[in-house]
Amino acid sequence: MRHLFTRHHAIPVAIALCLSQAPVRAQSTNVTLYGVLDVGVSHTSNVGGSLVNQLATRHESSFWGVKGREDLGGGTAAIFQFERSVAVDTGVDGVRSSFVGLAGQSWGALTLGRQYDLLVDHVQTDPARQNSITAVVPANYDRSLGNYLDNSVKYKSPAVGNFVLGAMVASSEGAEANAGKARGFNVMYQVPGTRIVATALKVDGTRARPFNDLGINSIFGVSMGQDRNRSVVMDQIIMALGAYHDIGGLRLLGNLSGTTLTSVASGRKEKYRALRLGGYTPVKAGLKWGLGASVTTLADARWVNLHAIATYVFSPRSEIYLRAITQHASGPKQVAALFLEGPSSTSRQTVIGAGITHRF
Repeated sequence: MRHLFTRHHAIPVAIALCLSQAPVRAQSTNVTLYGVLDVGVSHTSNVGGSLVNQLATRHESSFWGVKGREDLGGGTAAIFQFERSVAVDTGVDGVRSSFVGLAGQSWGALTLGRQYDLLVDHVQTDPARQNSITAVVPANYDRSLGNYLDNSVKYKSPAVGNFVLGAMVASSEGAEANAGKARGFNVMYQVPGTRIVATALKVDGTRARPFNDLGINSIFGVSMGQDRNRSVVMDQIIMALGAYHDIGGLRLLGNLSGTTLTSVASGRKEKYRALRLGGYTPVKAGLKWGLGASVTTLADARWVNLHAIATYVFSPRSEIYLRAITQHASGPKQVAALFLEGPSSTSRQTVIGAGITHRF
């Protein structure tokens, strides 16, 4: 994997393609402003022993962005994208993605900057992502939510038959020499109504807070002592296989991942595994429905998520929803911990929420 693609090769390739296929004068430019705004109210049954009611962005990530494409001729275009996240409830924002690159009809797309890793191709195969951010597997240690990599170079091939290939590398930056280094590749098969995607990705130097993320008592042989702020630094090797298929308008989804977590401090390893199954209906009389379940394991702990959502669609841009997610955890002194909700004081935790989403 290390020699699959390196950032030292990326710049010369981009320059060569630009010089060989593009004329000096641009022919047309297209810039688009777009985004999603989502906010809702939710009730969480147990966070550290207390009920929590809040106004929050938990169904879809809210953001705004601008993207552009300049036709360079000869089937080649210069492309860019910049996005900022925004929490509708508090107004807090931050950069999501920022990249520039070149795209060609015959050779694919090469982009450089802060951008989604290759596992973003699995998002549409994860039934939890049709429900809410809360429903994704605990801690997201397999990066199934859709995560970014800084200082990255990403290549996507054009469709070869029904297949698309991808490769990515990312370099480290800052005081932690290996933090953020990554490399990976994937292959995706897609025809109308069906997608199958397999991805291998290694990310180094990820910092995590295991008790806050998972409510787990120990990892890599280190006791967390119910300290929500205690952190570990780990390397991740993620292998994932996902698929969806449409049958009579119903979309069935499944995703399986296996992640090897390695402690940077001790070299000890843990296995994090997740299986997700579910489906959702097409819109009928303005309504669509979704159901799903996931099972996640790490060491002696296991978390089972069940989730359901009902959505009323006013238009392609605006909808309201009612969602429910519940989790049961098992293992020695293990407590539930739905994603981003904080650990429960018991083995169970439930979130019920309603909200509105607008796309532009």
